[in-house]
Amino acid sequence: MSREAGIAALLGLATIGLVRYVWGDWTPVPQFHDEAAYALQAEIYASGRWSAPSPPEPRFFEQTHVLVKPVLAAKYLPGHSLLLALGALVGWTGLIPLLLSGLTGALVYALAARVATPAVGFLTWGLWATSPENLHWRVSYFSELTTGALLLLAWWLLLRWKERPTGRRLAFLALVVGWGAITRPLTMLALA
Repeated sequence: MSREAGIAALLGLATIGLVRYVWGDWTPVPQFHDEAAYALQAEIYASGRWSAPSPPEPRFFEQTHVLVKPVLAAKYLPGHSLLLALGALVGWTGLIPLLLSGLTGALVYALAARVATPAVGFLTWGLWATSPENLHWRVSYFSELTTGALLLLAWWLLLRWKERPTGRRLAFLALVVGWGAITRPLTMLALA
């Protein structure tokens, strides 16, 4: 592992620690309608189903961004909830936002260090990691967590492909952009 990769990994772990500290709980409860819909969909996916049966009296279970008739399901595209389902499978949905934040933090440093200098990378990570607006999004189940990680990963892969064009790197870049398309299509359209 190179020195820069080691620093990126350490800053990714530091990001996880910071987000966990700000979140204040190992099993946080969704605070907004969108988050609740994503978490619900993740639980449904973790159970091996695409949707759940409609509740016996759907009126009492209505909420924003969730279908209750003819089935119980979130109204969002599946990309982010499929990732959250990995955490739900182990009984800790909050794990995935922490890991996505860590990946994003590592990539913020790695990209800035690569296109500028390691000092610029560290300063960029520090400003990004402590930004109140950033921390607002990091301590949530919002799909912006997945989108942000995928955007930076796509840029990283594009830089790697530019250094040494291989089909494998291009295929992985296409996979990342494709996953983003089933998460937030317009954002990925702008990236592509």
